[in-house]
Amino acid sequence: MEYPQIGKFSLDYNFSDRFRLFSFKEIFSEDCYAKLQSAFDHVPWVRKKEGFYEQYESFVQPTDQHALATLFHPSFFFPFKERIESYLGVQFQNRIRLAAHKLIQADAIGLHNDYTLPELGHENYRFIFQFSKNEQVLGGELSFWASRYSKAILKKYSYQSNFGVCFEITPYSFHSVEEVLGERYTLVMYLWEKGRNHNGLGFEVH
Repeated sequence: MEYPQIGKFSLDYNFSDRFRLFSFKEIFSEDCYAKLQSAFDHVPWVRKKEGFYEQYESFVQPTDQHALATLFHPSFFFPFKERIESYLGVQFQNRIRLAAHKLIQADAIGLHNDYTLPELGHENYRFIFQFSKNEQVLGGELSFWASRYSKAILKKYSYQSNFGVCFEITPYSFHSVEEVLGERYTLVMYLWEKGRNHNGLGFEVH
C-alpha cells in the first residue's frame, strides 16, 4: 500500500498562551487525500458514549488493511514529523497513536480537557486531521476556550477539507465540538514530546 504524500502543508494559524495551538492547510496531495478520505468507509467503527460526548471511534493499527494505516509508514511519518517540529519548535518521539472518529447527526463533544499527569504516560500533543467530503456538513465546529467557566472562545474552526489542527495538552487546553448536522470524519494523531514518559503507549515508527 502506498504511503501518503505531503502537500503544501502551509501554516494557517498559531497561538501560544498557556497552551500551543496551530492549524494547517493542504496537508496531503489531492490524490492521497482522496484515498485517505475513502478509507473511512472501511474502518471497523465502535459506538462510544461518555458523559460529555457520543461518537463512533476506531483505533488504527499499523497492520490494518486500509489507507489510514499508511500514516505509520516511515516515508510519510518522518517528513511529516520534521515539518511540524519546524513549525512548533518542538521535538517529538518516533511514536504515535491514531484514532479515527466519526460524528453523525446530532452528535457533539462537550467542553473538556484531556490533560493527565505526565507520569501516566499519555501524549501531550494531538494533531487532528479533518476529512470533510464534498457535501456540505453543518455544525461540527471545533472550539478552543479560554477556560472551563468562560464563554470566551479563543479560536473556532469549521469542519474543512484537507485541514489539520495541532494543539498542546495542558491544564488550560479546553475544547469542544458543536452538534453535527451530517457526518464528520477526523483522524487524531497522538504525539509524545521528546523526553516524555510514554509507558509503552502508542506505536514506535522505525
